[in-house]
Amino acid sequence: MSPVREHYNPAIISLLREHDRLPHDKVAERKSFQRQILFLMNAIKTAEFELPFLKSLKINLQRDNPNIQKTASWRFFYYAALRLPSGR
Repeated sequence: MSPVREHYNPAIISLLREHDRLPHDKVAERKSFQRQILFLMNAIKTAEFELPFLKSLKINLQRDNPNIQKTASWRFFYYAALRLPSGR
């Protein structure tokens, strides 16, 4: 399981349990839980899609230009790549 899934799974499971506890006639509340769950699942997919890019960016940035963090256009990607866990 990816680190992103490990991070979000407890929240998703909690929302699913709360959703299941609601009676079926509380449609609006159930839909609200469904939207929250779908948002978190989308966040997982987005993060897993971006992870390989950020890993390769981290390697390339460290190799090619150690001072690239000073460039405003690359600042976000540089810091996001640096926050990746090592060894994964």
